[in-house]
Amino acid sequence: MKNLRKLLALILFCSLFLGGCWDQKTFEQVGLTLSFGIELSESGKLLITSIYPVVGGQQTGEVDIISTETHIVRGGRTNIRLASPKLLEGGKVQQVLLSDSIAKEGVHDLLEVFQRDVTVPAITFVTIVEGSPAELLKKASEFESKPRVSFYLYQLLENNVKLSNIPNTKIFDFDINYFSPGLDPIVPTIKLGKDIIQVTGCALFSKDKMTGKLNVKETNLLLGLLDQLKYSDFVLDDPEFLKEHDVKYGLAITFFKNKRKINIDFSEEGTPIVEINVKYRCSLDEYKWDKTIDPKVQEDLEKKIGEQFTRISNNIIKKLQEANCDPIGIGDLIRAKYYDYWQSIDWKEVYQEAEIKANVEMEIGNVGIIN
Repeated sequence: MKNLRKLLALILFCSLFLGGCWDQKTFEQVGLTLSFGIELSESGKLLITSIYPVVGGQQTGEVDIISTETHIVRGGRTNIRLASPKLLEGGKVQQVLLSDSIAKEGVHDLLEVFQRDVTVPAITFVTIVEGSPAELLKKASEFESKPRVSFYLYQLLENNVKLSNIPNTKIFDFDINYFSPGLDPIVPTIKLGKDIIQVTGCALFSKDKMTGKLNVKETNLLLGLLDQLKYSDFVLDDPEFLKEHDVKYGLAITFFKNKRKINIDFSEEGTPIVEINVKYRCSLDEYKWDKTIDPKVQEDLEKKIGEQFTRISNNIIKKLQEANCDPIGIGDLIRAKYYDYWQSIDWKEVYQEAEIKANVEMEIGNVGIIN
């Protein structure tokens, strides 16, 4: 009992020297920025747009959108705070939306503030808007049949990442690819439609400048070349699959597995010769009614699809080289395996002249349940 009293006395004595304080922020007084838009204004300054949900107001389910002109990204938040009844914080930013016009000039410096700020989630999407981010956010906030615009965008991007329609490029992904000497970023692209926001594919970057774009189908197969394709529907409406007098033509498949292997060699002149072999496994979802259960018919169909995908994949590689964008990481592979050669070249110059080819094989795993 005596020892217990001594212990309690010691605890009480020590508690006199313990103290703490923190910045208290009442929830109703704080505005959590969910989407952040960056573009150029008509005057040539940065136009920063911030959107945050209204909490504690008379209207529920509403958002507040404020735009301001500035010369530096952080200045945008400072200016917006002067006009906002809330103390704006960035701890819940879900998307950084960059206009395609400003992305052509370079975006790394624009993303710097998000990389430095520890309150900004590292899983924030980097997204390119075909047009004006401010217009997209304002118009989308008026959609009556959609969730709040930031949640709508988050669900749209997350679902299309799962379907391998766009790359999963967050702030830290962009950083990793930007700083890697043999790798370049790719970023999802979206555009404003009538009462919808639509995913359009991906933007190609050479370091931090947007130098090209791919549509959704091309992005699907690019992710296959990157060995990142997980699950995706694909409609192939090539004339190869046209049947005379048919209203419909083409075929639909679902990818559910792919394997990739890259072989690197060099010509006598020292030019890299790169062969990318990809094998897809898929199910046949829709096609003309015939005996696809027959092994010979199925084999011929696999060959045709493989040839079409080989052609499309090589066109994608051509676009990548024209954009001087290496998202596949061929440069990184050469740097890892042939470091002396890597040290002797400028990869950005060599990459565009390299001989890079894709070979695609297709395996149809199933053709349906009806014979």
